[in-house]
Amino acid sequence: MNEPSDATEHGAEGRDAAREGDGTAEPVVAPSAEAATAPPKSGTATPARPDRRPQVSGPAVAATVALVLFSVFIGVFGPRLGNRQQLPAGTTLTELADAVSARHAQRVVQAFHIGAEPAFARHEIARELEEVLGTAVAVPAVPDEGPAPIRWIGTDRVRLPGGSGVLAFLEAQRAGRRLFASVIVLRDEDRYTVFDSFGRPRPMPTGELFSVPMPGGADTGDPEGLVQIYREGDLVFAVQSTSPELAAEIAARFRAAAAEVERIVPHPD
Repeated sequence: MNEPSDATEHGAEGRDAAREGDGTAEPVVAPSAEAATAPPKSGTATPARPDRRPQVSGPAVAATVALVLFSVFIGVFGPRLGNRQQLPAGTTLTELADAVSARHAQRVVQAFHIGAEPAFARHEIARELEEVLGTAVAVPAVPDEGPAPIRWIGTDRVRLPGGSGVLAFLEAQRAGRRLFASVIVLRDEDRYTVFDSFGRPRPMPTGELFSVPMPGGADTGDPEGLVQIYREGDLVFAVQSTSPELAAEIAARFRAAAAEVERIVPHPD
């Protein structure tokens, strides 16, 4: 066969050079997307991708679950907000009973030092109460003769926690023993607080008798004394005695007298 001549080779190279000179050279084709994404041939190293998944902490998850379960438990079995202990807004009956007991003890000591005191009539006690309190108070009749006499022997104006009023003092004879009782009547200013069965404070209701124990008694060293406290209309009554039985008797007499007045002259609504 005939070998291509040098002129032919030189002619081909000249044509290529001419195409490059006038801009008609064949363009360079870029690799296609399939070629770019094709898996590498075997033997080619693949770079490791970083693990971007969130890291979960076991103790943190356990603590969160425990906190949620504890919150649910407290919400179901714990006390409701309305049933939780609250600070009283006014004066508690225990505070009032402490003050009544202290004033009663002072009056008893004074009576022992003075000795026999003159008796006051019931209407004199009622007048003193009305003058100080600005309203009529039903003072009960007491037996001033017989085997168990009771005598009114004085009044004092007092200022106690939650209000001011009058202390009416009585002397009684029981089985040859000289006993004393104090009846303190205060203007009700809606400051006295009691507690319901859930421990929530509420205003002192009317007509309900509260017996507040006083350890050691007020003035005789008895194992226990009692202060009888109740509310009637616009007034608060507190009764303290050297004898719990005498205190209960005096409180019952005052309540009966108030009920009798209410029956005769009904209180306006």
